[in-house]
Amino acid sequence: MSQKQIPVLNPDYHLEKIDNEILLYSLSSTQAVYLNETAGLIWELCDGNRTIEEMIVLLVQSYPEQKAQVRSDVIATTQTLVKNGAMTLI
Repeated sequence: MSQKQIPVLNPDYHLEKIDNEILLYSLSSTQAVYLNETAGLIWELCDGNRTIEEMIVLLVQSYPEQKAQVRSDVIATTQTLVKNGAMTLI
C-alpha cells in the first residue's frame, strides 16, 4: 500500500454513531465493522480525493501530541477497511 493512494469508500457501507460507539455496516452483505474514534475520523476524511498521506498530515495538525501514532493508525485502519471491503484504494 502506497501513502499516495486514495481511499474510496464503498457506498454500500453506512456509518452509524450510537452514543460513543461507531459502527459501519453493509445492508447487502449484512457485515458490520466496529470503529474506534480514530478510525471514525479516518472514515470521515475519505472523500475520494485525499491521499492517505494527506489524511495523515491533517490528523497530525489536529492532534500534534499523537504524531508518533497517527501514521501507523491511519495505515492500519485503511488496511483493515480495505480487507473488510468497506473501501478500495486507487
